[in-house]
Amino acid sequence: MGEQGKVEFRTEFFNIFNRANFATPAHTVGSGTAGRITQETTTARQIQFGLKITF
Repeated sequence: MGEQGKVEFRTEFFNIFNRANFATPAHTVGSGTAGRITQETTTARQIQFGLKITF
């Protein structure tokens, strides 16, 4: 890029191992979903890339 130019490449990983963190089970007694876990508290694996050019 010359004498004054810079290029910066950045990578960020979120939940890189893609682990599931489950929510608490349903606690309504007498329903068909009692004790069932139907949601997760975290998002799936995410990878973010960034490129910064300074001149």
